[in-house]
Amino acid sequence: MVTNFAELNSLFDVTKKEGINSHKESTMNEFESIIKSYERSLEFFKDIVQFNAHKIFFQDESKLVVKGQLAMYRINLESWFNCLRNPFGRQEFEPVEVHPCHQFVEKPERACVQIYGHNTQQPGLDFICSYIMGLINDKAFFLQEHLHPLRIALIRTYGYVKSPLSDTLQEYFESFCQAKIDYEQQLIKIKGTNGWVFQINYQNPLMDGFVIEYHKPRQHHWKKWNQLSRNAKEEFQDADEFDEIFKAVEFLSSCPRELRRHPTWFDKRFVFRLAVDYPPLAKSICEHAVLHPWFLEEKTDRWGEELNGETIDELDELIRIIKQKGGVI
Repeated sequence: MVTNFAELNSLFDVTKKEGINSHKESTMNEFESIIKSYERSLEFFKDIVQFNAHKIFFQDESKLVVKGQLAMYRINLESWFNCLRNPFGRQEFEPVEVHPCHQFVEKPERACVQIYGHNTQQPGLDFICSYIMGLINDKAFFLQEHLHPLRIALIRTYGYVKSPLSDTLQEYFESFCQAKIDYEQQLIKIKGTNGWVFQINYQNPLMDGFVIEYHKPRQHHWKKWNQLSRNAKEEFQDADEFDEIFKAVEFLSSCPRELRRHPTWFDKRFVFRLAVDYPPLAKSICEHAVLHPWFLEEKTDRWGEELNGETIDELDELIRIIKQKGGVI
């Protein structure tokens, strides 16, 4: 039993010291645990390199080459070393170089590859192991939704001709966009909504963009397609949906339903050109114009930028037809 304040203070001092020692020991154990986890990760990394000796090559002390099924990838290890040496420096990994299979090129495409699902409690070396294994198995990697930069880099590496990428690209389009590629005709056919079918034509090698054509319902047996644009990238300049092929295919697979729901969200020329041949869309545009009169009245794109005279003249004519078909006049 404590009989005076001196004994009570002495008891508190002992308890305090024991608590401090306990906290210190826990902290040191945590540091040791982290170091041991890196040691285990390093052994795992060595096993991956040894098991995949025919797919992983060290060009020099700071360059690692990974042979995937679709391409070769060259990684600058120096950015990795910097992150591991000092994680407080907030360095980032350099984009990986993407080269064709069996051949290095002078100016390779580059891609920022993101690994999702990585546990924040895992050491950085585990992330690097996942990164390398993903590139080795790039066919499966390609189909992951968040790896858009890698898909773009591979498309720019090979184009749309028959290549190591062809089968995987076809699988991606069929799985996510209900689209098919005809490599001989250089066409991509996309199943839209409401019975519509769109076609991207990339036959002209001198064109930076591509042609867009369509069949309405009950026109699928026609050999002749309705042309929507001669060069989508040039004509729909304020539409990032047509910046590259993946966005275009995905967007067209949602049309015309998405246009009827949100006609003000997209490029006016694209929406209005389709509306003159699709009365339900023309009606939807007129209904939206009641709440958003600027959509038909203002001579600007969806970002508020002024349009050129040629575009304005075309839109004025399209609006006149849309009002007729939408029941306004």
